[in-house]
Amino acid sequence: MKKVISIIMLFALTLMLTVGVSGHTSGQKWGDVPKTLTPVEIDGKLDDVYKQGLSFKIDRRTDGKTGGSTGVGYLLHDGKYIYYFVSVTDPEYCDIDLSRLATSCWTNEGVEFTIDFKNDGSNRTKITAYWSGESLASGDGKAEMFKHAGVRTDKGFDIEIRLELQQGAKTGSDVGIQCLINDMTEGNKTRGIIRCPSSLNCGDNEVAKFDYVTLSDKEVAVVETTAPPAAKAPDAAKTPAAQTADITVIAALCGLLSLAGTAVCRRRR
Repeated sequence: MKKVISIIMLFALTLMLTVGVSGHTSGQKWGDVPKTLTPVEIDGKLDDVYKQGLSFKIDRRTDGKTGGSTGVGYLLHDGKYIYYFVSVTDPEYCDIDLSRLATSCWTNEGVEFTIDFKNDGSNRTKITAYWSGESLASGDGKAEMFKHAGVRTDKGFDIEIRLELQQGAKTGSDVGIQCLINDMTEGNKTRGIIRCPSSLNCGDNEVAKFDYVTLSDKEVAVVETTAPPAAKAPDAAKTPAAQTADITVIAALCGLLSLAGTAVCRRRR
């Protein structure tokens, strides 16, 4: 009996240890990412369905300074892809220097979207993207399995990214996440980094400190509304003007008939 109890206790301990390392639990949960039923077009424009997604601010500077760029991010998924839209307000926008993309891509106005698909703190998939269409993928996952688009706005720029779920991530999974903005100032010479506020104050490469989100099974969609049918034009034959005209014609006919009748009577006399 003691041997059986010992085996059971050993099994329970092994199970607890397995559960403890199978998921990354050091960071906090941002929230649930809804599952969109409405197709998302990757064009750099904020589709209405994003407004039903998980939203968050990107406003934590890493240099202790104030001001600079800030952003609002939105997340959705559809069971196959995760969608990230970020709208950046940049009071001092600097043009993109294409010569930096190969060696120091982060020294350009843009965003970085980093995912830990296993949420275990051991790997990351990073997409660095710019509104002008350039991008760079890196990390442990199949980072090339993405698409992005961006547009310049009167306040800064917007960027949209679609990244294929991988490494076992699916509806119901927790995935680690960090998002940042690369903010260039002083004539494109100084780089500022603005990240999402995180529970462990993590950087974009400190995967073990990532917070996480849950790819929820809650479904959202944009309900298409149909315009009411246009009001039918009134039948011209039934309008007051037409009715008045008809009465006038009838009266005239009656008058003619009356005159004709009078003439006949006079002849007979």
